[in-house]
Amino acid sequence: MQIKQQMLAQLIQKKCAPLYILVGQDNYLLEDSLNRIKSFIKTTYDCDEQLISIQSSEDWRTVAEEANSYSLFSDTVFLNIVYDKKTIDAASKKAINEYINTPNPRCFMVIRAPNLPAKQLQWIANHEQVVVVMAYPLSSDAMKTWIINQLKKNELQFEQQIPELIHQYTQGNMLACAQVIEKIALSNNKKQIINSKCALEHLSDQCDHSLFELSDACLAGQGDKVIHIIRQAANNKTEPTLVLWMITQEIRILLQLSFLLQQRIDMRTACSQIKIWPQRIGLYQAMSERLDPKALQKMLTLASRVDEQIKSSFSSQVWNTLERLSLSLCLGHLIGEACEI
Repeated sequence: MQIKQQMLAQLIQKKCAPLYILVGQDNYLLEDSLNRIKSFIKTTYDCDEQLISIQSSEDWRTVAEEANSYSLFSDTVFLNIVYDKKTIDAASKKAINEYINTPNPRCFMVIRAPNLPAKQLQWIANHEQVVVVMAYPLSSDAMKTWIINQLKKNELQFEQQIPELIHQYTQGNMLACAQVIEKIALSNNKKQIINSKCALEHLSDQCDHSLFELSDACLAGQGDKVIHIIRQAANNKTEPTLVLWMITQEIRILLQLSFLLQQRIDMRTACSQIKIWPQRIGLYQAMSERLDPKALQKMLTLASRVDEQIKSSFSSQVWNTLERLSLSLCLGHLIGEACEI
């Protein structure tokens, strides 16, 4: 059986499978899945836990021995297995098949495989003795719903904007989000209504984006992320010249791309001619659909003025201007008074 991580809590109450395989890149959800399974087993059975990391085929022999041995101190063994590889090799397939075909009723096994794509497990996903749990990051809307549920779970009363505020500061980091909610719950009584001031006392900027994500965020039209990266760069005292260079590079590439598309050259050929990587073509395709080509030259002119601003006595205003320029690129047209410096 293959399920999303959110279904695990309900499923495990009905029946505990001999083997769980946890896949996905969200460490918080992986750890939460492991803890749910472990907690249920240890609550139900007198259990001895063994941690095994799979590095070679010899390690599977250890797994087999532990799965079929009997502890002097416990009736049941829980095997916590870490599998870091990106593919299932022949030795791993053989070992897993041998276990699930004749499982020891006194053994439960969890394999954590964060780097393993779900398609690598299609051969086993429908086996009645196996549950494949997919712990992938939540969408933005699902994350906000999860925050609301966590606040309610902690019996907290909160103003309407609090879930959005927590999401803004912890976006993409569920562990940081859970820690913030726990801090708020510990520091405030249940009768107190959590407002923005109260929440901000516990929020720090957990969403540590790389500056090199700025280009992709602009092309993808992710305005919130663009603002976040620019303000984070300002707080980190990043050289504004570097930020300006990155934005200007994208404007120039888009100018070249726009010119080629106007010549009725298809997107893939145009991207190839100006040496855009194939995996980034989708970003430029999405950008071209919302872009006003006439605005690009004005953005380039504005970028030149920002460069002058950096070198002048008006440098204190440069981050505000960079933010407006980045958002203009993100949206595909100039915004507000963006041309005035």
